[in-house]
Amino acid sequence: MTEVLKGQMGFDGFVIGDWNAHGQIPGCTKADCAQAFNAGVDIFNAPQDWKALYANLVREVNDGTIPKARLDDAVRWILRAKIRIGVFDESAPLN
Repeated sequence: MTEVLKGQMGFDGFVIGDWNAHGQIPGCTKADCAQAFNAGVDIFNAPQDWKALYANLVREVNDGTIPKARLDDAVRWILRAKIRIGVFDESAPLN
């Protein structure tokens, strides 16, 4: 995804995984899939196992399985899209 979609094809959005689809990748589970993140998935769609997925993602960044540069890249893609659509332009609503 990173090399072809974002690099060669010039896609400048972020990649969201399909509903638990990362769990279908050999060697992955719904709660753990560094391969998908390293391949370019920026946001996982994991409604049931998100806490375990988050904990595993943090562990894998800390142990080097997922490079910190890849995490920074995912954040950059997400924030760029949010800035483009104006998420940060308005002040927060008052409660």
